[in-house]
Amino acid sequence: IDDLIDAAEEFVYLMQCNPDDIDGVATCTVEENTVSISVVPYSEQVVVGEPLLQRMVTAGIAVTNEHTYSSCVDFDIADFYATAISAGATLKRSGDIDPWTNYRNSTSSRTSNDGNRTCRYDNWRRILPYEDSYTDLQDFIGGLQAGGNTSIDLGMKWGAALLDPAFADVVQATPGIPAEFSDRPYAFNARSMQKVIVLMTDGENTSQHMLKSAFRSGPAPIWRNTVDGNLSAFRVSTGLYWWPHLNTWQNHVYGTGTYQTCTTKKGVTTCTTNPEPPGAVQLSYPQFWHDYNVDFYEEAFSFLPAPMDVHGYNTKNARLQAICNASKDNDIEIFTIGFETSNASSAVMQSCASSDAHHFDVNGLNISNAFTAIAREIHELRLTN
Repeated sequence: IDDLIDAAEEFVYLMQCNPDDIDGVATCTVEENTVSISVVPYSEQVVVGEPLLQRMVTAGIAVTNEHTYSSCVDFDIADFYATAISAGATLKRSGDIDPWTNYRNSTSSRTSNDGNRTCRYDNWRRILPYEDSYTDLQDFIGGLQAGGNTSIDLGMKWGAALLDPAFADVVQATPGIPAEFSDRPYAFNARSMQKVIVLMTDGENTSQHMLKSAFRSGPAPIWRNTVDGNLSAFRVSTGLYWWPHLNTWQNHVYGTGTYQTCTTKKGVTTCTTNPEPPGAVQLSYPQFWHDYNVDFYEEAFSFLPAPMDVHGYNTKNARLQAICNASKDNDIEIFTIGFETSNASSAVMQSCASSDAHHFDVNGLNISNAFTAIAREIHELRLTN
């Protein structure tokens, strides 16, 4: 990550100031406000950021509101065959789920860990759109960190969307974007214009967890006691409620009655009626996923349906190729960088690039050379357009 940060900081300087000055000491020669740069950090998900999501709503792009804990989007396979996110579309907000924490039959291990969510909360993960200041870009890039699974397809999807002219209405509605960029992204056939994506990875596409539609919103079949936090879950097939804290089935929600415990000694059974702390609230699915991890759900309530779909390597590679092809069909130039990747991952990235010459397979400090070569290539193309 440190090598990437150094190389990317140098890249934005070369692009927005002086492509011939690697040391960063000469006067800027690139005309101000001619080069807009967006940064799309990605791990298992791309964090759009609530302000940008709401500006998309203002521009006529619907975003589901099951919750507002986090601001990622789940795309369907068809979405990767087009670069545009257009007015009239409906984006599905990602579930606020933690699929990574392992439940070990303890209270502390059943809760969700913010650092294990598919869509995390860190501000440094948010998309930075249409920036005109290389120093602001360098500050943002300097705050990037490493962590989480890898979804190259999502990074590429958002990069392409930010270059598609359908996003122009969002730009006009977004404060903080320079006024000089209010007419961007330009039309694909605009004269004297380039659209370029530099896609970098240090790995390969890995698994992505997504909630199934039935588990995204609405009431969950799970109640929580408002006094002691103990849970009850309803099983439709038997009409009974499972109380995981007592490992018992009962005919009512814990906190709405009394229950009996019985012991047998020397053939004599003795039963005791036990009070329950009054008060139980049925949880919504968004509230449950915010508070409890998926592994706890699957182990404590194994009789309930599986809540997730998991998209793996092959599916995500196919999605990546689809959005790369859609971008190239719109004459978006794609440079790809594989940093110390496997041969298989390098082949996937090379297939995404505009040509074999647009792909860089690098290691160590060579990543800086790759970014520098790309910056100069873009500059040369810009001068000849």
